[in-house]
Amino acid sequence: MKYIKQLPPANPQRETLLREEGWIGLREPDTPGKILLFSFPLMGVSALITGAWLLFLQPSLLQGLALEDGFALSFTLGPGTLLPLLGMGAFFALHELLHGAAIPRRSGKSRTYWGITPLGLFVATEEILTKARYLLISLLPFLLLSILLPLLLTFTQLLNPYLAFLILLNAMGSCADLLGVLLILFQVPRGALLQNVGPKTFYKVQP
Repeated sequence: MKYIKQLPPANPQRETLLREEGWIGLREPDTPGKILLFSFPLMGVSALITGAWLLFLQPSLLQGLALEDGFALSFTLGPGTLLPLLGMGAFFALHELLHGAAIPRRSGKSRTYWGITPLGLFVATEEILTKARYLLISLLPFLLLSILLPLLLTFTQLLNPYLAFLILLNAMGSCADLLGVLLILFQVPRGALLQNVGPKTFYKVQP
C-alpha cells in the first residue's frame, strides 16, 4: 500500500476513459452528506443486529442498563479517559486495516492507498476487483469485529461492557460499507468487475 495525505480525489479524465472502454458508473450517493443520509437507516439495522447478538451471547450485559429510576448517562473527561479513547481509535484503525487485508496484491504499480485524516485512518483502492472480492472487502470488518469477535470473546470469557461498546460502534460505523454492498448487489451483474476512481465506483460486464 502507498501512503497518501488525503482520500483519492475525483479524476474526470480517468472516468471518461473508463466509460469509453465500456465501464458503467454505479448509481450511488456522490457527496459525504448523501452517503450519511442514505446509510443512516443501515446504522440502526446493524446496531440492532449486533446488539441482539451481544445480548444473546452474554445476557448479563443488559444488567448494567437496568436502573430503577430510569436511564442516566454521564461522561467525565480526565486522565482515566485517555486509554479508552485510544482503544476506540485502535479499533477503528483495525476496521480499516481489515479492509486493506482483503484487497488483493497485484504485481506492478500499487493502486491501494492508506493515510490519516482528522477522522482517522483510511484505506482506499483503485484496483480492478471481482464482484465477490469487492463484497468481501466491504463486509470483512463488520463480520469479523461485530459478529465473530463477540463469539470468540464469549468463549474465552473476555467479553465485557467496554469491548461490547466498541463492537457496537464498529457495527454502526459499518453502515456506509453496508450501503455499498446493497448498491452492488442490486446494480452489478454476476461476474462483473469493479473499479473505484476516487470516490466513484464503476463496473464492467466481462465478455
